[in-house]
Amino acid sequence: MDKIQINLLLSHLHNNTWAMRETSLSAIHNFLLCNSTSISLDPKAAHGDAALEANGIVAKDRPSAKAPGAIAVIPVNGAIQLKFDIFMAFFGGTSTEQLGSQIESLASNPDVKSIVLDINSPGGTVSGLIELADIITKAKEKVHVVAVCNTLCASAAYWIAAQCDEIVSTPSGDIGSIGVYRVHEDWSAAFEAAGVKPTIIKYGANKTEGNYMSLYPRKLWMRGKLKLIR
Repeated sequence: MDKIQINLLLSHLHNNTWAMRETSLSAIHNFLLCNSTSISLDPKAAHGDAALEANGIVAKDRPSAKAPGAIAVIPVNGAIQLKFDIFMAFFGGTSTEQLGSQIESLASNPDVKSIVLDINSPGGTVSGLIELADIITKAKEKVHVVAVCNTLCASAAYWIAAQCDEIVSTPSGDIGSIGVYRVHEDWSAAFEAAGVKPTIIKYGANKTEGNYMSLYPRKLWMRGKLKLIR
């Protein structure tokens, strides 16, 4: 078994913007913190379809419709991310690039009348979601697209489901975790008490907005709120 350095996985976790149910993201974070400096990975893991299948990221039998009126089912499992990478190689999940390609291919197949996204996901990274949403919107012009919550459809997964023609759920389905938040830490008082006065050198009027060395300005809070409303 190959080894993956924990710090690489933690770096991936900390340096991405996530739209994931908080309990799931915390579980991944705590798992990494509780492990040693490295963890094992199946050596078959590599870039490409073979790696995706080896790690259970997509079904080995890709959806293929041959009979008129066929319904194509695409699994959407685990953490959702833009590309297959070292994080997905260990934890599994769904690539929005791969998912988008499957949807485009099936929507262009005249034998396919409906596409079902079989979702069991707590969410994932924001990167790639808008592009995938556009793909689903265009696919709906050709086929009926249904999202099935089976049994978790949260955050980024719900973002995807919301683009479909309809959403249905199993009786025990868990749907939601809508909205995002960000924590801003104001260290200005601590710096002042320590006799430290940071000097920020910047180019661009908004480059340093939201930095931890100053108060979070109300104008920035309002700007973010208005952006979400739009």
